[in-house]
Formats: sequence, structure tokens, C-alpha cells
Amino acid sequence: MNRFCTLLVGCIAACFFFFPAPVHGGEIVLKNGDRMTGRLEKLEEGKLTLATDYAGDIQVEWAQVSCFSTDREHEFGLSDSTVVRGKARCIGEGLIEIGQDDADGYRRLALSDLAAVNPPPKVRYKGNLTVGGSASTGNTDSRALYGAGRLEVRSEKQRATVSAKGNYAETDDTVTSRNASGSGKYDYFLSEKLFAYGQTLLEQDRLQDLNLRSTLGGGLGYQFFDTSRLGLYAEAGASYVKEDYEGAENRGYASGRWSVGVTWQIIPDRIQFFHLHEGYVSLEDAEDFYFRSEQGLQLPLIGNFYCNIQVDYDYKNRPAPGKEKEDLRYMLGLGYSFSN
Repeated sequence: MNRFCTLLVGCIAACFFFFPAPVHGGEIVLKNGDRMTGRLEKLEEGKLTLATDYAGDIQVEWAQVSCFSTDREHEFGLSDSTVVRGKARCIGEGLIEIGQDDADGYRRLALSDLAAVNPPPKVRYKGNLTVGGSASTGNTDSRALYGAGRLEVRSEKQRATVSAKGNYAETDDTVTSRNASGSGKYDYFLSEKLFAYGQTLLEQDRLQDLNLRSTLGGGLGYQFFDTSRLGLYAEAGASYVKEDYEGAENRGYASGRWSVGVTWQIIPDRIQFFHLHEGYVSLEDAEDFYFRSEQGLQLPLIGNFYCNIQVDYDYKNRPAPGKEKEDLRYMLGLGYSFSN
């Protein structure tokens, strides 16, 4: 634990002092002469969204915008359905130029020609890969390895998410951790925020004598927030749980299920907090329940790479005979994120 805390402090310090957050600025000039600075996010439904460090996401009525400029490239959807990419610079009231530094010339446009800024693709995806490990020799020989991956694909009405992770550790030739899990979930949005879901989970943990735990179920969920700064959803439903143990009696039972997921950029482009948990409680015996969670921080490094600091906590109220109810794991690793 002390070693983990030391690495945690060191990683945060390195991210702040050696990998400063990229500055993606822009400026909006309003028709009344006021100016607002921040990161241009999107233009849709007559509102221009500006992400700021001082007030979060701000929405400005498009009709009140005189012009704007950016210091990074964006995609601009025009009224004729074409899309151009580049930086924007203000050249006068109601006028901008869009172009790229390595291209010849800028294209002059009237604000009335713009229909969207950063229009979302019809199918969006995002995901990440994370690896971590450690090794030591001397008085104690130990090694540990951790890996995880997640992919989410989203259209207007549908969302599919798959994830997997695994842990292995040994000390003085004695295995101290060996577990793996994989999950899949499909969401169908009944409205902008309400969705129906179907899910499955597969888990294996040799040190818990668990050959395989599998779940299959469905229910309803609600997407409270889904922005670049904050994501929050909650789900509730029913699942069937089947547990195959090495030495204990195998079990199968119907259960209630709940889940909560949060992503929050505490400091934009510097620190992102994440939390995901799900729980299962038997419909036959409320004392028989299982809870799994992962939470941590992601600190941007260079490009799409980030430092991942994570704590996993699992609780099984009725484990296999002779096994502990709780499992707690600390992980420090390197991650890579991707999206369109």
C-alpha cells in the first residue's frame, strides 16, 4: 500500500510538471462586443457550446455570435451538407476563414453558411487499452501483470459496449492473484436519456475457487449526462447468475441487478475520474449478494497516452468455503485511448 501511494504521488506530479495539459483555446465574439474564451465543442440546434476551465460547458445562442476563432482544427458542417476541416479565424462581423496551416489558403465563409461544428458521425466509437506490471528481486521475488480493454460503439438509438481485464501476480513462486473477466452490454435508447439494456458477464478467479461466474439479464437505464466533461448513467433490472466452483457446490439463481457508471474531468485535459460498479442480489435470499467495482484517475501524458491509477474492489457476501469476502487490488499502468 505504501509503495502504491508513493507511485501515485509521483505519477500525478509527473503529469502536472513534466506533461503539461495541452491548451486548446478559442474565442467567441458576441454581437454586443463581449468576448468569451474556451474550447469550441459543437454547434447544434442553434446553440454553440464552449468548454471552459472557469465555468464548465457554456451554451451561447448562435444568433448572438458575431464571429469566432480557434487554435486547433475542427470539422465544420455547411448548409450545403459538405464538411470542411481546419482552424477558424475571425475576419469581421459575421465572417470567418477556415483552413489548415499546411494547406494553401483559407476559405472565406459567412456564419450563415455554417450548419454544425464538430458534427457527430452517424456511428461513433471510443475505447482504451491499459497495461501495468511490476517486478522485484532480492529478499522477496515478485511479479505482477495487469491488462484491460474497453470499446464502446454508439449510434443515435443504439450503444454496444464490450470490456475485458485480467490480473496475475506471484510472490516467491506462490500465485497471489489470477483472475479474468469479460462483459458485453447492448443499449437501445427509447428516448434521449432512457434506454433498455441487455447484458452478460463472465468471470474467473482461481484463488476464489471460481471456475466461472456467468450472468445474463436486462432492464432499464437512464443517461443523466453524456458530455465531454461529465458522463453519468444508472441501470436497474434482473439477471440470472450461475456460479461454477472448483470445490464448493455449484449454484444458479435469479437476481436483481444495478449498475452505475461515472466519468468526470475534474480538471479538463489534466485529471479524469472514473467509477463503475454493478451489484447482484439474489431474489431468493437478500443476504446473498455480490458487488464489483473499479475506480481511479486517468492523467494525460503525450498524445492519446495516459497514466492510469486504479483501485478495484469486489465483495461477495457468501464466498466459497474458506475464502475471504473481499478482494482489493491497486493498479498503476499506462493507457492508450482512441475514438473517432
